Amino acid sequence: AALWGVQQAMERLAAMLGRTPGWIALERFLPPQPSDPLARRAALASTLLAGLELARGGTADIRQDRPFSPILLRAR
Repeated sequence: AALWGVQQAMERLAAMLGRTPGWIALERFLPPQPSDPLARRAALASTLLAGLELARGGTADIRQDRPFSPILLRAR
């Protein structure tokens, strides 16, 4: 089975961030949850990398208030 990639995650993040105000937990940007644990981890990792890329490019902000707390994103 194909795993969720960074490019797919970037497209989803860009589309969703544009219509959602405020800070949003990273998990809210994941695709519908696959039952396979590997596919879920791949989707989470790809979404995190996509968020970091968008932040680096200046189109999003990313934060985590303390270790192990939710990672949050917002459109810049």
